[in-house]
Amino acid sequence: MEETMQQTTESVGCHQMNRTESEGYDGAQTFMRIIGENLVEVQIGTTNLLELILSPENLNRSYRQVIGNDGSGGVDKMGTSELLPYLNLHKDELIEQLQKGKYRPNPVRRVDIPKDNGKARQLGIPTVVDRFIQQAISQMLIPIYEREFNDNSFGFRPNRSAHDALKRVQEYADNGYHYWFFVKFGAGYPKLESTTFRLNSSNPALPYISLFLFFNLFT
Repeated sequence: MEETMQQTTESVGCHQMNRTESEGYDGAQTFMRIIGENLVEVQIGTTNLLELILSPENLNRSYRQVIGNDGSGGVDKMGTSELLPYLNLHKDELIEQLQKGKYRPNPVRRVDIPKDNGKARQLGIPTVVDRFIQQAISQMLIPIYEREFNDNSFGFRPNRSAHDALKRVQEYADNGYHYWFFVKFGAGYPKLESTTFRLNSSNPALPYISLFLFFNLFT
């Protein structure tokens, strides 16, 4: 069993009331993980994030998550039932490619989902192997960067939903606030310029984030 434990503190008058406590030294951050029955302090510096992503515990958890989510195959048409046989044959090669910075994601398969207004929403479906790697990266990054988000942010965050956002709005209304703003960014992600996107870090794991963000679509 592997879980992440985050220490929280209350800061009265701060925008984010429950903010994760982060300790840093020599340019590194730490957070707590439960591995087996042991509480372990993990240092996030500039060298060991990729090692943590590729740890057996994290990869096994990623595999279980991808299998549990199931879903359609990508451009290679591989299903989730084929992931385990593939990893049994190619796991070492895959890990070596990631360690040496040679791994390249496949293009995503584009699917058009009809909308009520007659238009279509484009959905990109990565291959099962790429989803496995994405999940492994996400599992390590979320405990680190989740603490940086404002407490009033609810989009695409673990254990938060649109219903939670509505409850927060109601709480503010009950406390005497009378104005609210709704802001929607239409089709924002497809307009991001990959040439101007930069990750200001020498960590060997982070370049893979930009690779996954700027997949080429298979049409």
